[in-house]
Amino acid sequence: MNYANIYYNLIERAKHRNLSEYTEKHHIIPKCLGGANNSDNLVKLTPEEHYLAHQLLVKMYPDNAKLIFAATMMQMNRPSNKGYGWLKRRHSDAMKNQTCGDKNSNFGKMWISDPITGKSKTISKNSIIPEGFVIGRNKKFKPCVICENKFVGTPNTCSRECAKAYKSHVRKESWKGRTCKLINDKEEKLIMKAGAKKAEKEKIREEKRKNRHRYKEYIISLYELFRAGDYKSLGEFHRMNDISVSKMTLSIYWRKYVLEYKINSKERVRFSSTHLDEK
Repeated sequence: MNYANIYYNLIERAKHRNLSEYTEKHHIIPKCLGGANNSDNLVKLTPEEHYLAHQLLVKMYPDNAKLIFAATMMQMNRPSNKGYGWLKRRHSDAMKNQTCGDKNSNFGKMWISDPITGKSKTISKNSIIPEGFVIGRNKKFKPCVICENKFVGTPNTCSRECAKAYKSHVRKESWKGRTCKLINDKEEKLIMKAGAKKAEKEKIREEKRKNRHRYKEYIISLYELFRAGDYKSLGEFHRMNDISVSKMTLSIYWRKYVLEYKINSKERVRFSSTHLDEK
């Protein structure tokens, strides 16, 4: 298939049209191939055409790593077809070709480090290792956890014997720690559960206290309204006002909270005194 012919037909068609919709600028000759930023080398493409153009460029120049990278970056937002896998494989091959053999920045070199200071650097493989350095990166002496002899390496022990002793010690300590942790977790859960229940009960009691206080204030405010008006009886007051409690309940709570009403409740007349005395 002639990918170049398809590519330049796409470019020529885009040059001789005016689009009012969203477009993207595309370099006809890519910058990595010597293309410039002038208007003669730029064309407006739809997003779909722009995406296709970069795929065609990769087909035309399959060994150009920069074109493969550009197409891969566009593909990341459109992982919906087989092109993604094809581009990723091409990108992987291009990166391998760019970093293998003498193209790799570490080709012919090796890492060495000072175990005392922990300093690391690279030298040529043919060079003589400086005094005090060993082959490897970030090598530093550290004490063995069993015999406390200094050694270089990643384990915590310097020998097999120390490793066996360390494993045995770790097993015992981990078992003790696991048992203690289970007991502590159980106690903590019981304490938290008891504390949560206590807090919940206290919250309910506090809410009830607030509700009782609000209800008491509401009852007393009704009594003040009763005294302020010209009512001959409690029944008349209850009929003429929109009250949410029954007449009997109102009378009971007035006797409980208002001493004046308790003393004069049998008279059922409009009182002249405004003094309230709570029981």
